[in-house]
Amino acid sequence: RGDDPWLAAQQFIHRNDLSQQFLEQVANFIITNSKDDTGPPPVTGAIDPFTGGARYIPGGGGGSGAVATGTDPFTGGTRYVPSTGSVSQAPRAGGIDPFTGGSKYVPNGTPAAATPSLFPQTSYVRFDQGNLQAIQDKLTELNNGQPDSVPQGDLQAVVKLGTLGAGADPAAIVTLRKLLNWPPEVVFPVLDVTRLALRNSAINDSLCAETHGTELLAMLERHLGPAGLPTNQMLALRVTCNMMSHPRGEALVIGKRHFLLAVVRQLATSKANKTLQIALATLLLNLSVAVLRVNDVPCQHEVVASLSLVLPWLPEPEAVLRGLVALGTLLQHSESLHPEVGPETVERLRSCQTAASEPTQTKVANCARQILNLLKLQ
Repeated sequence: RGDDPWLAAQQFIHRNDLSQQFLEQVANFIITNSKDDTGPPPVTGAIDPFTGGARYIPGGGGGSGAVATGTDPFTGGTRYVPSTGSVSQAPRAGGIDPFTGGSKYVPNGTPAAATPSLFPQTSYVRFDQGNLQAIQDKLTELNNGQPDSVPQGDLQAVVKLGTLGAGADPAAIVTLRKLLNWPPEVVFPVLDVTRLALRNSAINDSLCAETHGTELLAMLERHLGPAGLPTNQMLALRVTCNMMSHPRGEALVIGKRHFLLAVVRQLATSKANKTLQIALATLLLNLSVAVLRVNDVPCQHEVVASLSLVLPWLPEPEAVLRGLVALGTLLQHSESLHPEVGPETVERLRSCQTAASEPTQTKVANCARQILNLLKLQ
């Protein structure tokens, strides 16, 4: 009460990673429920318009106290939610975390010691987790509202592209490229299935070849811009990471490395949510591997400088860990990169040293100590 309802609505949408199409609805809900009245006192605490008694249900009437018979598309068991960010080494399938799971990288294949070294990283990391059935359901729902909707069979063929090991069905790829032009507020499941499809070599080759690759990059650039929706920015970063699974996509990403580093520096702010932070850090990790593979010394300096700027803005432990592995990988490669580490990053490294019982935070602490040792600050 007393705050600008439109500003409060925008903050609610950012916090809950919702589409901008709900801005007016949330604002109206806030306005309605913040009016002074002479009725019974309000229930303590704010009512969530998507999960409370007055939540929005497609096809239903206005909010009421009645129990809804439909499943809430935002909180129900059948809702579509882009996967939470499990990652794997590019050559492997499955959602095993290479830094905290059983297949984590350990130099020379030696058993994990009390304080294992998590760098250097030598292979790309990709995002593997995804619920193809949920993606198909959301595509079907959103397709029905598009003026240039596609047949259901074509949608099913597109979703099959996301199956690990799928071949490059030419007709399905044409449909996928068409769907990638959907409006920003509804394109998120298309980006998600593209992420999964790019894990497959033949599809990666097709989507990243010549003019198709140029179109794909242009589409990603639109979503990664300052006006991009946060969910689309996160998914575009994941798509970019998975492009690097195979040589043609890898070459496209490496060719755009300076632009992508600028994007990472721009998006790493206090407003970045957990999934966006992890996507940003994973791209930085992959770029650290890439610039060593192509021996681009100036860009190695740029990646370290970018990490030095970004790490202080990453509170999420998983994101911090990936960022530290990227930093350690480059600093171990060459002492000439050490001066790029700024004082704020050194302070962040020192603050990360406090070990915790949670496995990821313990690895963050170990990684920070090892980097400080490299910098001869420990």
